[in-house]
Amino acid sequence: MGAGRSVCAAAALALALLAAGCGGRDVTGEAFSAGALFEYGDSGNRPAVVTRRPADVGDDVALFWYWVSGYVSAEGAEEDIRAFAREGFGRVVINEIELPDLYGPVRNAAMSDGWWDALRAALAAADEEHVEIGITACPGLGSEWPFMAGSEAWSAAAAGETAAAAAERHFSSYVGEILRRVPAEERRALRFVVAGDVPSGRAGADAAHEAAWRAEYMRCMTELCRAEGLAAVSRDVRAALLCGADAAGDGLMASVRLVPDGEVDDSRAAASAARLCGMRRVAAEVGDTETKAYAAVPSSLKRAADMAYVQGVNAVVPTGAVLQATATDMPGLNTWLFSDIDRNVPWFTHADMLVDYLWRCNMMLSRGERVTDVAVPFSGGDAFPAADIVAEAGYDADYLPLAVLSAAEVRDGAVVAGGHSYAAVVCGRGLDADTERVLASLAGRGARIVRTGLSSRDRRSMKEALAAVAAPDVSLVSDDVADYSPLRYTHRSEEGRDVYFLFNASSEPLSGRLSLRCAGGNPELWNPVDGSRGAVAEFSTEGGRTSFDISLAGGESLFVVVGGGDAAVAAVRRVGGYPFEYRWDVSFSSPVSEPFSTTMYDLRNLSENDERRIRFFSGRTTYSSLFEVRKPVGCDRVELVMREAGTSAKVWINDRYVGGMWTRPYRIDVTDAVRNGMNSIRIETAGTWVNAIVGMMTALSEGRAPAAEEGTADVQTERDSLTDKGWRMPQLHFVVNTYTERSELPVSGMASGVSLIYYGK
Repeated sequence: MGAGRSVCAAAALALALLAAGCGGRDVTGEAFSAGALFEYGDSGNRPAVVTRRPADVGDDVALFWYWVSGYVSAEGAEEDIRAFAREGFGRVVINEIELPDLYGPVRNAAMSDGWWDALRAALAAADEEHVEIGITACPGLGSEWPFMAGSEAWSAAAAGETAAAAAERHFSSYVGEILRRVPAEERRALRFVVAGDVPSGRAGADAAHEAAWRAEYMRCMTELCRAEGLAAVSRDVRAALLCGADAAGDGLMASVRLVPDGEVDDSRAAASAARLCGMRRVAAEVGDTETKAYAAVPSSLKRAADMAYVQGVNAVVPTGAVLQATATDMPGLNTWLFSDIDRNVPWFTHADMLVDYLWRCNMMLSRGERVTDVAVPFSGGDAFPAADIVAEAGYDADYLPLAVLSAAEVRDGAVVAGGHSYAAVVCGRGLDADTERVLASLAGRGARIVRTGLSSRDRRSMKEALAAVAAPDVSLVSDDVADYSPLRYTHRSEEGRDVYFLFNASSEPLSGRLSLRCAGGNPELWNPVDGSRGAVAEFSTEGGRTSFDISLAGGESLFVVVGGGDAAVAAVRRVGGYPFEYRWDVSFSSPVSEPFSTTMYDLRNLSENDERRIRFFSGRTTYSSLFEVRKPVGCDRVELVMREAGTSAKVWINDRYVGGMWTRPYRIDVTDAVRNGMNSIRIETAGTWVNAIVGMMTALSEGRAPAAEEGTADVQTERDSLTDKGWRMPQLHFVVNTYTERSELPVSGMASGVSLIYYGK
C-alpha cells in the first residue's frame, strides 16, 4: 500500500492542505504582495481586481460533503464531484453519517457493494478534476452527536479502552479498509483524513483527563495516517487548546455551524489553539443557521463564514451537499441540518461567486499574524460571553487554558504566554476554584485582571478599564449605534502593513467615523465580494491611529489595508447616473416545471406576483432587455446597481459576462462591457426550492389530499391534476418538510429596478 511513502512528505502535504492546495506553494509565511493577488486597470480611477487563482498559490477552497443514510450511488457521486469542481471547490471531505428515519429511495450503507462503487466513482472523478479528497477517520458526527453509522468497530471508545487502541480500531476498520480495498493507483485523489473529537468512554472522567485521552487519540491517529502517506486534520480543537500540538495533528478544523447564534464558539478556540501550536492556518466547517429546509443561500453562508473569520479562522470550509443519488428525485433527500449546498438546488450554478469570496478572504487572512490584546481564561462555556463582550468593545481575544496562564510571565502588567503579549485578562465573575486560583496568582504578580458581566454597566466598566491600558484596535463613532456596536473585525499585521477584515453583523446599514490603531498611511478598501480595490478619499492620521468615514450595508464585509501599498489607486466620486426602465423579456426554466416566458415592465419580487406559476416558481429566471448609456464628461467608471436581488444574479452585457450579485450591496463594475448608445443586458437569477414547496402545500390544502403539517417527513407527491392559468403543481420528492401553505415566501427574482452610476475624478 502506501506505507513506503515518506512521513516528511505527508507532513509537508498537511502544511499546504489548508493553505496552497495540491502542487501549490505555501504562502502563509510570506510578506504581503499585492502584485501576486491583484491585476490593475488601465486607469488610476479604476479599481484593481483580485485574481481568482494565481498559478503560484493554488485553490484552497474546500467543501465538507456529507453522505447521509446510504443515499449514494456511483452516478450521483461522480456528478457531485464534477459539479463541485465546476463551481471552484478544489478540496472535498467525505463524511458518512446515518440519520434515523431519513432515507431516500436509494440506500447503500457504508461498506456495502453500492457504497464501494460510489467511493471509487468519487475518487476517479476527483482525480480527473484535480480535486483533493479527504475522509473522516470513521463514520458519524463525533462525540457531540448521537448518530453513528455502520458496525460496532466505528463506535466511540469503550469504557477503559486506551486512546491508542481506539485510534487503531477506528483507522483499521474504516480508512485502513479503504486503503486495502482500493488500489493505490485508483485513490491518488485521497490525500488526508479528518479525525478527532472522540469521547474516551470513561464515565465521570474530569475535563483534564478527557482532553488528555483525546489528545493521545489524535496523536496516534496522526501517526497511523502519516505511515500511509496521508495527512491528518484534527477537529478536536478544544483538546488542542488544552493539550497542545499532540491533539492538533497536521492541521485544525473547527466545527462552528451555529456561529451567528453565539452557541458554538469553536472558531475562536481553534484560532487560539493554532497560535499556541505555532500554526498559521486554521480552518472551520461552517453552515447556515436557518432552521427551515432549503433556506440556505449564498448570502446566509457568507454570514456564517464572516462570523468565523472575525473569530480568527482563515480557511472557511462550507457544509456540502447531501449527495443526490438519482437525477429524477427532485429536490431529493434532505435533512434538518445538511441542506446547505446541493447541486440540485437552483442557485448551485451561482455557487462560484461564494467560492471566489471565500478564496479571497482565505488568502488575505492567511498572511501576517493575528493581532489580539486580551486573554480570556478557557475552561469551558464561561469563556464565550467574555470574548463576545471584548469584541463589542473593539478588541480581539485569545482563549488561554489555565495551564498556559499559570506558566505565563507578567511584564509591566501584561501577560506573556505562548510567545504573545496580552494587555489584560478579561473574565466573568464567580468562576470555578481552579480558575480563581490562577487569576489570583496573576494578579499578585501585577497582571491586569478585568472582570465583566452581561449588564450595560459591566460592559462600560470593562471597556473603560481596557482603554486605560490599550487603545481599542477598532472603534466606530456612529449615530447608528446605541449601546453595542454590531461591527466585528479581525486584524493581521506583517512588515508595516495592517489588514483589517470588517463585518457588519447587523442586517441594518452602519456608518460613522472608523478609527484604527495603526498609522501606515494611505488606507485602501479591498472588497472581497468582487475583488475591487479603491482608495479612501479623505483620512487622518494622528496619535498612532488612522481615521476615516465608512459605510457598510447590512451584512457587508470588507478589508481595510493600511500601509505598504505598491499601486496608486485614486479615489473616485459620483459624476452622474440614472435608473433605466425598459421592457424586460423574462423566461423561466426549472427541472420540475414546464418552461414559459412573459413580459414585464415593472420589476418586483416574484414571490408577490399574482400568477401562481410565477409566485410558486423555483428555478432560474432570465431577464433580457436593452438600455442606453450616456457617459458624462470625465466618466471612466460605470457601475450597475440594484436595490435587491432574490438569492443571486449573474449579469451579461452585450453578451459579455460582467459578474454577479448575491449579497449587499448589489453592484457590479461594468465599465469594460458598456458602450455609448444602446446595449443589451441579460440577468439570470436563481432561487431556492421554497417557492415550489409552498406552492405544492398550497395546492394540496385546496385539493382532496390534506396539507402536511410543519415538520412532517416523507413528503412525496406526483399529483398534477390541479392547474391554475397554466400552472401545474410540481412533482417534488423530499423527506424533511418545514413548510405549510401559510409559510412566507423568500424574495425571488429581480426585486427592484436597475440603475447606472457614473464615476470619475
